[in-house]
Amino acid sequence: RIGAPAAVSALADAALDLALGEMDQQRAAFDLALPVESYMSRCRRKTGALFSVACRLGSLLSGGSEEAQLRLAAFGGHVGVAFQILDDILDLAGSPSETGKRRGTDILSGTTTLPQILAIAEDPEIGREIAAVSASGESADDLDALCDLLALHPGTAAARQMALDEVARAMESLDGDIGDADVEALGMIAAGVVDRFA
Repeated sequence: RIGAPAAVSALADAALDLALGEMDQQRAAFDLALPVESYMSRCRRKTGALFSVACRLGSLLSGGSEEAQLRLAAFGGHVGVAFQILDDILDLAGSPSETGKRRGTDILSGTTTLPQILAIAEDPEIGREIAAVSASGESADDLDALCDLLALHPGTAAARQMALDEVARAMESLDGDIGDADVEALGMIAAGVVDRFA
């Protein structure tokens, strides 16, 4: 409708990344030995790709240069990855009244997340606890106790730091030609992603 084949191409690429990310997640279901890089790749393909294409299209459709488009796409990708990591932390530490969902949904569905990966690397016994709860669908008390354990684990703090590092990389992406994009507004968006999970 807007006559921008490049926009259609960018959306198609993002849709492909999203589908591949979903496939990655399904293939890795209940895989508690999932490497950090595989998790990060999944985040880049799923959430990162959506944030990235949204930022790229804003630049593309406003006449931004190729450099501006790439910088804003990188910004969006990093913010998207940070959002996903923090959302995975919220699945463990968030209040159901605020999130609108039960804690531990990822554990029950077999979705291995960064806080789990980092906690298991430090304490393999946690992996056995996660496997037991996810396999048996144990009582809410068992799931809540496991979520409490993981929420307070140093692995979750390390995951949060990795999310903050992604936000810092996002802001670094804006150092150069970004066309007419509002750096202050983009900074508020990046900060808002973190504040939502504070």
